[in-house]
Amino acid sequence: MSEDLAAAVADLRLVVVQGLTEIRGDLALIRQHNTQSERRVDDLAGELGETKGLLGKTRDELGELRRNAVTKDEATERNRRQLTVSGLMLTAATVVIALISLVVKSG
Repeated sequence: MSEDLAAAVADLRLVVVQGLTEIRGDLALIRQHNTQSERRVDDLAGELGETKGLLGKTRDELGELRRNAVTKDEATERNRRQLTVSGLMLTAATVVIALISLVVKSG
């Protein structure tokens, strides 16, 4: 009976050792996966910081464009004023030429 008990304890010991070895291997894999995950999180955090920086810069540029942008109505009004001024200048030039012609003819 004591030999049977010793054999059973030896078998149990073997099963426990094998189980602990398997658990150690699983823990090593989990640690490795955890380390890789932490590295990936750090990489992603860096990329996120860069993306936020680019987003902030893009928002600033967009704000600048909005401040400097001209609406269609504003552009139309500016063109209308330029045409009016050009027309007045041509009219004035025509009047001056006509006056010069009269002075030359009468003189």
